[in-house]
Amino acid sequence: VIPGVAAYKTGADFLKKNNFSEEIIKHINKGKPLLGLCLGCQLLMDKSFEFGEHQGLGVISGDVNKIKITSSIKVPHVGWKPLKINNTYKNTILSDMTNNSYVYFTHSFVCEPKDKKNCLATFNYGDKNLIGAIINDNIIGLQFHPEISGSVGRKILKKFINL
Repeated sequence: VIPGVAAYKTGADFLKKNNFSEEIIKHINKGKPLLGLCLGCQLLMDKSFEFGEHQGLGVISGDVNKIKITSSIKVPHVGWKPLKINNTYKNTILSDMTNNSYVYFTHSFVCEPKDKKNCLATFNYGDKNLIGAIINDNIIGLQFHPEISGSVGRKILKKFINL
Protein backbone atom coordinates (compact mmCIF):
# COMPACT_ATOMS: atom_id res chain seq x y z
CA VAL A 1 0.00 0.00 0.00
CA ILE A 2 1.27 3.45 -0.90
CA PRO A 3 -0.43 5.84 1.54
CA GLY A 4 -0.94 9.46 0.84
CA VAL A 5 -1.02 12.66 2.78
CA ALA A 6 1.56 15.13 1.47
CA ALA A 7 2.48 17.25 -1.51
CA TYR A 8 3.32 15.28 -4.65
CA LYS A 9 7.00 16.36 -4.76
CA THR A 10 7.49 15.43 -1.11
CA GLY A 11 6.00 11.97 -1.69
CA ALA A 12 7.90 11.32 -4.94
CA ASP A 13 11.20 12.49 -3.42
CA PHE A 14 10.66 10.27 -0.36
CA LEU A 15 10.07 7.18 -2.55
CA LYS A 16 13.22 7.85 -4.60
CA LYS A 17 15.47 8.82 -1.67
CA ASN A 18 14.59 5.63 0.22
CA ASN A 19 14.76 3.33 -2.85
CA PHE A 20 11.05 2.57 -2.49
CA SER A 21 10.43 3.36 -6.17
CA GLU A 22 12.61 0.41 -7.24
CA GLU A 23 11.01 -1.88 -4.67
CA ILE A 24 7.52 -0.89 -5.75
CA ILE A 25 8.36 -1.65 -9.40
CA LYS A 26 9.83 -5.04 -8.40
CA HIS A 27 6.66 -5.79 -6.41
CA ILE A 28 4.47 -4.92 -9.41
CA ASN A 29 6.61 -6.98 -11.79
CA LYS A 30 6.10 -10.03 -9.55
CA GLY A 31 2.37 -9.69 -10.22
CA LYS A 32 1.57 -8.80 -6.63
CA PRO A 33 -1.30 -6.39 -5.91
CA LEU A 34 -0.49 -2.75 -5.18
CA LEU A 35 -2.85 -0.15 -3.77
CA GLY A 36 -2.26 3.61 -3.85
CA LEU A 37 -4.38 5.85 -1.60
CA CYS A 38 -4.97 9.53 -2.45
CA LEU A 39 -1.41 10.85 -3.00
CA GLY A 40 -0.34 7.20 -3.34
CA CYS A 41 -2.81 6.93 -6.23
CA GLN A 42 -1.40 10.05 -7.86
CA LEU A 43 2.19 8.81 -7.49
CA LEU A 44 1.29 5.87 -9.75
CA MET A 45 0.97 8.26 -12.70
CA ASP A 46 3.74 9.56 -15.01
CA LYS A 47 3.88 13.06 -13.55
CA SER A 48 2.12 15.76 -11.58
CA PHE A 49 1.85 19.50 -12.05
CA GLU A 50 1.42 20.25 -8.35
CA PHE A 51 3.73 23.20 -7.57
CA GLY A 52 5.85 22.53 -10.67
CA GLU A 53 6.34 19.39 -12.76
CA HIS A 54 7.39 16.23 -10.91
CA GLN A 55 7.93 12.65 -12.09
CA GLY A 56 5.92 9.83 -10.60
CA LEU A 57 6.32 6.06 -10.75
CA GLY A 58 4.93 5.90 -14.30
CA VAL A 59 3.08 2.60 -13.80
CA ILE A 60 -0.15 4.10 -15.14
CA SER A 61 0.27 6.47 -18.06
CA GLY A 62 -1.12 9.95 -17.53
CA ASP A 63 -0.83 13.15 -15.55
CA VAL A 64 -2.04 14.59 -12.27
CA ASN A 65 -3.59 18.04 -12.72
CA LYS A 66 -5.25 20.59 -10.48
CA ILE A 67 -9.03 20.39 -10.35
CA LYS A 68 -10.24 23.25 -12.49
CA ILE A 69 -12.25 25.76 -10.48
CA THR A 70 -15.65 26.71 -11.88
CA SER A 71 -18.69 28.43 -10.46
CA SER A 72 -19.86 25.08 -9.07
CA ILE A 73 -16.47 23.73 -7.91
CA LYS A 74 -14.29 24.84 -5.02
CA VAL A 75 -10.78 23.57 -4.42
CA PRO A 76 -9.75 21.73 -2.36
CA HIS A 77 -12.51 19.18 -2.76
CA VAL A 78 -13.34 17.83 0.70
CA GLY A 79 -16.29 15.61 1.44
CA TRP A 80 -18.39 12.58 0.59
CA LYS A 81 -19.23 11.70 -3.00
CA PRO A 82 -20.84 8.64 -4.58
CA LEU A 83 -18.69 6.57 -6.94
CA LYS A 84 -19.69 5.36 -10.38
CA ILE A 85 -17.95 2.02 -10.91
CA ASN A 86 -16.66 0.99 -14.35
CA ASN A 87 -18.34 -2.41 -14.68
CA THR A 88 -15.90 -3.48 -17.40
CA TYR A 89 -13.64 -4.74 -14.63
CA LYS A 90 -14.61 -7.84 -12.72
CA ASN A 91 -13.05 -9.07 -9.48
CA THR A 92 -11.49 -5.83 -8.30
CA ILE A 93 -11.65 -4.37 -4.82
CA LEU A 94 -14.56 -2.21 -6.03
CA SER A 95 -16.54 -4.89 -7.88
CA ASP A 96 -18.84 -5.69 -4.93
CA MET A 97 -19.74 -2.03 -4.46
CA THR A 98 -22.94 -0.66 -5.85
CA ASN A 99 -22.92 2.51 -7.87
CA ASN A 100 -23.49 5.51 -5.66
CA SER A 101 -21.58 4.07 -2.69
CA TYR A 102 -20.28 7.13 -0.84
CA VAL A 103 -16.56 7.55 -0.12
CA TYR A 104 -14.56 10.39 1.43
CA PHE A 105 -12.32 12.69 -0.63
CA THR A 106 -9.88 15.42 0.30
CA HIS A 107 -7.75 16.66 -2.62
CA SER A 108 -6.97 19.52 -4.99
CA PHE A 109 -5.43 17.44 -7.80
CA VAL A 110 -6.84 14.56 -9.80
CA CYS A 111 -5.48 11.74 -11.97
CA GLU A 112 -6.08 11.97 -15.70
CA PRO A 113 -5.03 8.67 -17.31
CA LYS A 114 -4.11 8.80 -21.00
CA ASP A 115 -6.15 5.68 -21.69
CA LYS A 116 -9.74 5.57 -20.43
CA LYS A 117 -9.33 1.81 -19.87
CA ASN A 118 -7.34 2.77 -16.75
CA CYS A 119 -10.41 4.39 -15.20
CA LEU A 120 -11.95 2.14 -12.54
CA ALA A 121 -14.40 4.65 -11.07
CA THR A 122 -15.51 8.26 -11.43
CA PHE A 123 -17.46 10.76 -9.36
CA ASN A 124 -19.28 13.99 -10.07
CA TYR A 125 -18.00 17.18 -8.55
CA GLY A 126 -20.08 20.19 -9.53
CA ASP A 127 -20.29 20.12 -13.30
CA LYS A 128 -17.26 17.81 -13.70
CA ASN A 129 -16.90 14.04 -13.94
CA LEU A 130 -13.57 13.25 -12.25
CA ILE A 131 -11.53 10.08 -11.80
CA GLY A 132 -12.07 8.42 -8.42
CA ALA A 133 -10.05 5.23 -9.00
CA ILE A 134 -7.53 3.95 -11.54
CA ILE A 135 -6.40 0.47 -12.52
CA ASN A 136 -3.71 -1.29 -14.53
CA ASP A 137 -3.47 -5.07 -14.12
CA ASN A 138 -2.52 -5.68 -10.45
CA ILE A 139 -2.29 -1.96 -9.63
CA ILE A 140 -5.20 0.03 -8.19
CA GLY A 141 -5.20 3.66 -7.12
CA LEU A 142 -7.98 5.24 -5.09
CA GLN A 143 -8.23 9.04 -5.12
CA PHE A 144 -10.42 8.83 -2.02
CA HIS A 145 -9.57 7.68 1.50
CA PRO A 146 -11.06 4.24 2.21
CA GLU A 147 -9.63 4.31 5.73
CA ILE A 148 -12.08 7.09 6.61
CA SER A 149 -14.94 6.04 4.32
CA GLY A 150 -16.88 4.06 6.93
CA SER A 151 -18.22 0.60 6.20
CA VAL A 152 -17.74 1.00 2.43
CA GLY A 153 -14.06 1.77 2.97
CA ARG A 154 -13.64 -1.16 5.35
CA LYS A 155 -15.09 -3.51 2.71
CA ILE A 156 -12.68 -2.16 0.10
CA LEU A 157 -9.64 -2.56 2.36
CA LYS A 158 -10.73 -6.03 3.49
CA LYS A 159 -11.11 -7.10 -0.12
CA PHE A 160 -7.60 -5.79 -0.92
CA ILE A 161 -6.12 -7.70 2.05
CA ASN A 162 -7.72 -10.89 0.75
CA LEU A 163 -6.41 -10.57 -2.84
